[in-house]
Amino acid sequence: AWHLLADQFVKPHGYEGRLIVSGQVMVAELTNGHDWDTGGVLAYRLSGVDPACAEPQVDLARQACSISIHVASSCFEPNLGAHLWDPSWAPHDPWPWLLYLPTIDGRCAADAVEVITGVSVRRAVGMAVVVRDAQGRHAGCGLLREVPGVASWWHIFTVSWMALPL
Repeated sequence: AWHLLADQFVKPHGYEGRLIVSGQVMVAELTNGHDWDTGGVLAYRLSGVDPACAEPQVDLARQACSISIHVASSCFEPNLGAHLWDPSWAPHDPWPWLLYLPTIDGRCAADAVEVITGVSVRRAVGMAVVVRDAQGRHAGCGLLREVPGVASWWHIFTVSWMALPL
């Protein structure tokens, strides 16, 4: 099984906001053997995200407060590229709807978020995970790298997070 991790976040090219995103986004392979139900299972623990994303007036049409994987292989490109998904297998881009809900001090967390993209996780190695602010700007970016895949990896990862406060 493929397991990816982004744990070194930077401000992407052109972002001049006040947020400094840090933490971890992990992605594990999700498939039942068909392209149409292939994607990833995400778990994340982030700090420095936009606390304004907890407000009801956030404009979701701008992909505000979302976490997504982009096809870019650098966080310093002027354009981070399209979202990682295959429209022939997943008819709607799933990434604008992967939203984080922060605490008042800018922390967020989730475990086992399934994202059907029609694309195997192994294709995402070296691609950018992007965290957007409440205005829809790319506020944080980290590159996915492969981590050793062992049967108990996901269990160890989620159990180790249980002790961490948000």
